[in-house]
Amino acid sequence: MIENGGRRPAARYSYLEPFDRLPKSCYKATTEEAGMKTLWVSMAIGLVAGLIDIAPMVAQKMDHRAIYSAFLQYFFVSIIIVNIDLPGIVWWLQGSLIALALAVPIIIIVSVSDKKAIPIIAAMSVVLGACIGLAGYFFR
Repeated sequence: MIENGGRRPAARYSYLEPFDRLPKSCYKATTEEAGMKTLWVSMAIGLVAGLIDIAPMVAQKMDHRAIYSAFLQYFFVSIIIVNIDLPGIVWWLQGSLIALALAVPIIIIVSVSDKKAIPIIAAMSVVLGACIGLAGYFFR
């Protein structure tokens, strides 16, 4: 008698073996739920990072547009940092590099009017980026 309809048997130990028994719809739903959890976690991290970044700006009574811009910058940067994986770069360094790279346009715009703000923005980007990467690594 021919088993499996004449097909060759699968390898004895397959890393996909637990998923072979599930219908494809179950696996897809599980993947989508994990993706939504990661998105919500990254948005929560972004909310906290944005509030941390704008706290000194609010205390100094800066322009509202600058405050909104800084908050949205870190809100969206956190979504990018948590959901990206750069090959060959350790997880704790990824956040700093991505946050600094995405802050370069802001640094260029601010450098025209205020040269003293350049190291402050760069340092805040590196520190907050590392914190976002750390939180994303442990909470996702």
